[in-house]
Parts: sequence; structure tokens; C-alpha cells
Amino acid sequence: MTRIGCAIIALILCLAAASPATGQGAPEDSLGAMLSLLYSDFDQPVDPDRYLIRPGDQLRIIFVGAQVRTMTLPVDPEGRVIDGTLGVFNLTDLTLTQARNRLLPELARLYKADEITISIMEPRPVSVVISGAVAKPGAYVGYTSQRVSDIIGLAGGILDNGSRRWILFSGGPEPIQVDLDRAFYLGDQTANPRLYAGTHVFVPGKSTNLVQVVGEVNHPRDIELVEGDDLEDILLLAGGVRFGADREDIQIINPGGEIAPNSQAIKPGAMIWVPSLEISEERRWITIFGAVQRPGSYKATDNMTIADAVELAGGYTEFANSASITVFRKARFDEFGRASDLRYPISRRVNDKTDDDPIILEPADSLYVPLRLGYVRVSGEVFNPGLFPYRDNQDAEYYIKAAGGFSPRADEERIGIYNRVSRVTVPASVETRVNDGDEIIVSVREELK
Repeated sequence: MTRIGCAIIALILCLAAASPATGQGAPEDSLGAMLSLLYSDFDQPVDPDRYLIRPGDQLRIIFVGAQVRTMTLPVDPEGRVIDGTLGVFNLTDLTLTQARNRLLPELARLYKADEITISIMEPRPVSVVISGAVAKPGAYVGYTSQRVSDIIGLAGGILDNGSRRWILFSGGPEPIQVDLDRAFYLGDQTANPRLYAGTHVFVPGKSTNLVQVVGEVNHPRDIELVEGDDLEDILLLAGGVRFGADREDIQIINPGGEIAPNSQAIKPGAMIWVPSLEISEERRWITIFGAVQRPGSYKATDNMTIADAVELAGGYTEFANSASITVFRKARFDEFGRASDLRYPISRRVNDKTDDDPIILEPADSLYVPLRLGYVRVSGEVFNPGLFPYRDNQDAEYYIKAAGGFSPRADEERIGIYNRVSRVTVPASVETRVNDGDEIIVSVREELK
């Protein structure tokens, strides 16, 4: 039986037999949820300083720039990796960074390569204890690729009196404050860490430091106040302002009825009122979302470029991938009212700072600014497919060489570059410049298919 098959059976038996500490069985949808995640993957790079090495992990060793096959080192039940050439290494309670520091000197001594990388091969099951203000406290089985919010969902979710912004995730290298509101509404996934970083989730009672947001926002509600929150943060935590909101007349009303300046720090007990704006038919809007300071809808102007739109949205956030902005446009309908898609990408990648012929935005356009991932994926017919650190202004040939070069089956003239935002693959050559987050796909020769 394959390892995947064994994992499925073990998971089914675990979910059927295990029960939370309260004596209740796992939620009815736990089995389906867990099985659906069996083939999930890390959609963002892991944090090597937080990833805790545990028995069952498999370390993948890639030799960059050398025609040496990838090596796999399993972590045994005692937390060790054992290899006849390398020797025995105890990785108990080490992070991925610490494990790398322990293994790399010996690997570098034995194997000659431009660079040697050590990474985690795939998600694996872990047990996490959940306590506090959740529907069903207890021990649950999750995957290292899941986030704290996923395992809380298995425990029936947070109770009405539970906090969403002061959750404590412990048992790893260091305790982590989990802020699910910030993760869901601001897109800050560092506030909703992966399960590889700990073993215990505690959901406290809801904070009494609340701010009420009313008016033209997508989710009017009370929001727990966290130190450092400003007006823009609070508006985003309320789902963002609606299409018809008047941003120029937003008011902060303190508990005593005093109207506070919008630049002033938000106080507990304050109410934020977002009034509506009269919108005429002549108004034109574009929407920008992703890694910008103020995602939302903005009035378009004539000859508006991507740089203009980003400036309206307050500029890029610290980790924005400005070279991979994608513009989505409503499909044009023919005389019979037919269109293949409701929205489609009009550019695979856009760099408005260096483009001599910048794209001019149209009403109803949407712009997505992705986060930097820090890697490029190389797949297909190369010696060592996998993820490789992104380097500015490098072409496909650089990453193919990093992956050990073309395999004997490769068609060196048939290379594609896949963009994860637009989901479009375009033909390329070894001279094509590659952007952060791209995937280089090397096809097999036609006669070998």
C-alpha cells in the first residue's frame, strides 16, 4: 500500500476513534474537511524560524547547479535523521532554520554544488489542543499546512463571547498572538499562522475595548481594538467602505459625543460613522485590491495608469510584488450578447514603472497587487524540480540551471511561464525574464510523449 493510502486509513481511524477532551466526537464535517486537505499544499513559503521539526517530517535536499539527484531524509520517531553517508543527527525541538544549520556543514563537505537547499517536502498530520471560548474544546488532528483558523473551525468555531484578535498559539519556538480579523479582512496571513508553529490554541473571552463601525461599510459591527489600529485598519476590519461611501466625511465620535480628528488614535468605546455619497451616472470607478495600503474602489480619471491607481490606494505595502500586478477587465459582448468570460486578465504581468507603453485603465477595471513569495517554481523536465529563491532580473535559464539543468527528455525550445495571479501560461524562452512567484514549466520532447 502506498504511503498516501496508509495516511488516509490512519486518518480515518484517528477521526473515528479520537474524541475531544470534553467527551464529544469530532464535528460531523471533520472527516470530509480533513480528507479534502490531504492533498493540500503550502500556498506560501513556510517560516523556517517557526517551523518545528517533528517525527514524520521529510527533509528534501536539493543540490543547486550540480547534476546530483535530490536526497530525502525522513525524521524518525525519536526526532533523528539517519543516513549511511551523513551520519546521525538529532533534530528534536529544532526549527527548520536550526536543522539547516546543523546539516548543511556536513552536506557541503560531502557534496560539491553551487548551493545546497533544505526544505520540507509536504504537509503532514499534527495534533493540536484547543481550549477556551470555542464550541468544542479538545484535541484535534490537523495538517501542518493548515492555519489556526482551520483547526478552530474543527472545534466548532469561536463562541459569541470569544475573542478573534487575542488568540494565543503556543507550544512552538515562541508564543504567537493570532488575530483572525486582521488575517481575514486585511489579508495579513502572518496573523493566522500555520499549525507547524505550535501545538496549543487558547481562545480568550472577547476584549471589552471595542469600537463600533456603522454606515457605508460592508460589515458594520463592533471590533476589538488592538494597539496600533488606525482609522484605515478599522475600516478594513469592517469589510472596507462600500462603493457609495463618502471617504471625505468619515467621523470618529468618542464616548462623550466629541468628534475627533481622523488623524487621532482610535479610543475604546468610539463610534466610526461612514456616510453615503451621492453617485451620478457619470462617475467612473476602478477597484484595486491586494498588497496596497487602502484597497477599495476609486474614481477613475482620463488616461489613468496603474501607478496613478496605486497612488490613490496609498501606495504599496512593504511586501508588495509590484512587478506582477495583473489587471482584470470586463469581457466585451458581441452583437449577440455572447462573452466567454465575465472578467479576464488583460495583462499577465505589469511593471508600470518601467513600461514605455503603460496600460491605460478603463472604468470597472480591477487591479490585483500580489504579495512577494520569494521563490520561483521550476517543474517538468529538469533534474531537480522544486522551489528556488527569487533573484531580481534573472531569466529562465538561471532558474533552470539552479534546478540542475534540462533532463535528457526536455524540449529546450518548449518552455512556458505560468503566472499564479492571472492563471495564464505563456510561451517563453531561456532569455525570458522571470518574476517572483512564477512557475517555469519545461515540456517533454514531442517524440517521447
